[in-house]
Amino acid sequence: MSVNPFVDIQLSPSYGDRTCLVNWILQSRFRDGLIFVFRSVDGVKFELLNDQPVVLTPYYIDSTLPADNRIDNVYYRLLLIHEGQEYDSNIIGFFDKLTRYEYGMVHAMIQRKFLHMRTGNGLEVLFYVPLTTGTPCDYYDPETQQVTGVDCPDKYAGNPEMDCFGQKFRGGYTKPVNTWMKVLDSGPIMIIDSEAGLGQVDEYTVQAHMLAFPRPKKDDLIIHPPTDNRYAVGEVVKPYMFKGIVPIAYDVKLHLLRRDDPRYRVPIPKP
Repeated sequence: MSVNPFVDIQLSPSYGDRTCLVNWILQSRFRDGLIFVFRSVDGVKFELLNDQPVVLTPYYIDSTLPADNRIDNVYYRLLLIHEGQEYDSNIIGFFDKLTRYEYGMVHAMIQRKFLHMRTGNGLEVLFYVPLTTGTPCDYYDPETQQVTGVDCPDKYAGNPEMDCFGQKFRGGYTKPVNTWMKVLDSGPIMIIDSEAGLGQVDEYTVQAHMLAFPRPKKDDLIIHPPTDNRYAVGEVVKPYMFKGIVPIAYDVKLHLLRRDDPRYRVPIPKP
């Protein structure tokens, strides 16, 4: 029985910018594989777009989109190389899941949400995804997947590539993505037992509305640079889908991290 590591592939073309976001979801055991992206204007003859493979990042931005308008269909396929094996994805075109009219509706809805957040009361934030492979941290056993402790806060000062920031692999997170979110409501302050068994601590949660990309998942890190407030995505992630196919936005529950949390050591890129 053949294995299909590709759970889903989404295309989001932007004709004004002549770009297309190719976004994919892989089965968990394939996420450290190498991804090559191919494009075709007829669905038959494909050209390779990236000489260097995409690693640990679930998207690729095609900045040379050949389509001139919304009636031009463009096709993509992915090649995954994992542990010496090659896996081809299905061929997917702009309008394979939606009609041209429906895609236009989806594109308009996503653009309106983006403009509303950017020009209204949205917050520009950095979105970090935890690494799922790499050099394990000293306190993490990849065989048992058990976390046995944390690093000393000053152990890797000035060397963020070696710091784990409380995560499982050195470096902690993939490169951040700039995005926007809107705070819908602030939850009550809850008093809970600390994970370290050091008494009780306050927990502050926020209900937020986020754009369709990146797709938020539990334990993703959200940073608001002006305040340096840092949030972890909780278990509640509610998607808004067009016809149950294409995500338009997400409602998420965010947990504000305490200032002594190791994730406050994650560096913010300089402007």
